[in-house]
Amino acid sequence: MRQGRMSTRSPNTAPLTRGQIAVLVALFVATALVLLLLDRGNRLGPLKGPLERPVLALSERFTSVGDRIRHIGDRFGNTKELQAENDRLRAEVERLQAADARVHELELENQQLLAQANFAVLYPQFKSVPARVIGRDPTLNEKVLVLDRGSDDGLRKGMPVVSPDFLVGLITEVTPNLSKVRLIIDQDMQIGVLLQDERGAGIMYGRWQQGGRLTVRHIDRDVPVQPNDKIITSGLTVGVPKGLPVGFVTSSRKDELTDTLEVEVVPYVNFDGLESVSIVLTSP
Repeated sequence: MRQGRMSTRSPNTAPLTRGQIAVLVALFVATALVLLLLDRGNRLGPLKGPLERPVLALSERFTSVGDRIRHIGDRFGNTKELQAENDRLRAEVERLQAADARVHELELENQQLLAQANFAVLYPQFKSVPARVIGRDPTLNEKVLVLDRGSDDGLRKGMPVVSPDFLVGLITEVTPNLSKVRLIIDQDMQIGVLLQDERGAGIMYGRWQQGGRLTVRHIDRDVPVQPNDKIITSGLTVGVPKGLPVGFVTSSRKDELTDTLEVEVVPYVNFDGLESVSIVLTSP
């Protein structure tokens, strides 16, 4: 029984509905009009004293509510300005991010150009031409680069490309202003190489399309090969000078069919990060 009484709500405590509020506002307006008319007829003289204070208080309450509504309207009125400012700031952030990315790209390219400048010191017998990488194979079927130099700059098919002095690939196509470089890791590449101390020679094959990088085959089976041994060009590939660094050995095994050693090699060059290269102007 007690629980039932506690759950029963008195109708006096129920919140006012919109209709009831509207009626009260209408009554207030009507009352105000009547009081105004009576005041003009000088009939409210005896009642002004007792009624003045509550009427003023109620008037101030309505004025406060009106001010708050006006401020809300001001805030909604500024929405377009705030949105425009937000769009401007977002565009500025995107511009700064793009500028930062370009600065980083230029720093990387500058580092590569400085490193390539050492090629003339290491190989004074060769002339070289710097070039920027302006494209790659979008289909990813080939490992190639497109350079902003061509036959007008003295480039020909078969010339080696380095960065800074590590072998990158060979030029396979040339136009007056552009050229295409096939990277050493492409499956169509075969280059004669040596262990750096010349204790063994072989042929290096690109293995990227097969999931690898570089493999050197046909090394004499009795040649000792150790991990981290350096691989350089042998000079037996037409147009490729002897002594260009290629990569380092990671593992070796014996090929039973040919009775020779097969060596896995990791290239020194990070091909995906290339921004600039040098072309060695060798003769066929």
